[in-house]
Amino acid sequence: MGNLTEEEILEYLRLVDRRLEIHLMGVNWKQEYTEELERIEKRLAVLREKVDAEHEIRAAK
Repeated sequence: MGNLTEEEILEYLRLVDRRLEIHLMGVNWKQEYTEELERIEKRLAVLREKVDAEHEIRAAK
């Protein structure tokens, strides 16, 4: 896999940032955040495979 595009890197960073923001909501938690977190986690899992592959490529150099 590997070969992350600039758009994928930016998307990954935005998703991680949003996930952290949601986790820090505390008393302001809304039910819709649960569904959003599930979508974020699914997309991050796909992107994480690419990130890991990219790390392996760079480590092999």
